[in-house]
Amino acid sequence: MSRELVRLIDAEGYTEEEIREAYYQLCGVSEQVEVSEGVAELRAHMEEMTKAGYPLNRLSAVVAAVGNYESAIPEFERFVADMNVSEKEKSVLLSIVNETRSGKLECHADGVVTAVISIEGMGSPAALARILKGKINEVLKKSAGKKLSFWFEEK
Repeated sequence: MSRELVRLIDAEGYTEEEIREAYYQLCGVSEQVEVSEGVAELRAHMEEMTKAGYPLNRLSAVVAAVGNYESAIPEFERFVADMNVSEKEKSVLLSIVNETRSGKLECHADGVVTAVISIEGMGSPAALARILKGKINEVLKKSAGKKLSFWFEEK
């Protein structure tokens, strides 16, 4: 059922605020008197799910996950901006996400390849941003104190 809800959210392009408001409406804790047609539709769908036995706490997990999804690209952009690498490398890293490029990303520490990240079929830019940030973060932790550089080879 949660996949069905996520498909609806993607298809209709609901924002995090709309999803959260629909959930608050469902729980009876919303302070808004008037809501958009989209929020009403989404709330009705959530209500059908709970009537069919879908746990309310799992709906809250979907709401939280959508918020994380929406913030993935801005978080990745801040993460890359704070990295101690050249502007060209930052530009390449950002283009991997923004253009959903496929290929391999070599991570060098003091000129030695320390990791190769395969980037292929990772879905949307937001999903790619979340995954790539995690993988680069692992490299940063293992290579603390070393001069880092990145090389990207597109497929």
